Amino acid sequence: MISGFGVAGFVRAGWAKAGPPGPWWGPILGLLGLTGLALVGVHFLAPAPVFGQPVLYLAAVLLTAIAVLAALVPGTMADRSFWCGVLGAPVFPAIGGWATVAATTVFRHI
Repeated sequence: MISGFGVAGFVRAGWAKAGPPGPWWGPILGLLGLTGLALVGVHFLAPAPVFGQPVLYLAAVLLTAIAVLAALVPGTMADRSFWCGVLGAPVFPAIGGWATVAATTVFRHI
């Protein structure tokens, strides 16, 4: 299955070099990028109780807050997708590290 956000990112990367065909494409693709990160954050809410991992709530809150924050940053500082990546990317290894430490602790006591 092809991700709509992946396609939007691919198209945007291509147009970064060649230039978009119209002035309205940039804001549309930027909105898709911000929406994508917010949806990634929100989707962590459902598996948190299923897997019994409250840390996933933290991931949901952080990623959604970063998407909202990136939407509020003035466009003159940097592209909003830059802020999504720079601020959102560290959340994943941090949550993964937290889960690894928790699993290691659990398995030591078995």
